[in-house]
Amino acid sequence: MAGFEVIDDGNLIFETDNCINTAKKYENIGVDCVIILLGTWVFTPTVVDTLKEVDLPFGIWAEDNPASF
Repeated sequence: MAGFEVIDDGNLIFETDNCINTAKKYENIGVDCVIILLGTWVFTPTVVDTLKEVDLPFGIWAEDNPASF
């Protein structure tokens, strides 16, 4: 049976160092990929620096409705 498990940190992450540390935590436990949800405004280094620091495939999910945040 094919499937996948979604792991959610349960927190909104705004700081670059926190984002990198969280991604590394999941890399260390063996996740297969990271999906980053972008809000209506994101400081670019938070995303770019995180993706450069981990060796995982990634996807970026963005929502175009500001009310959803």
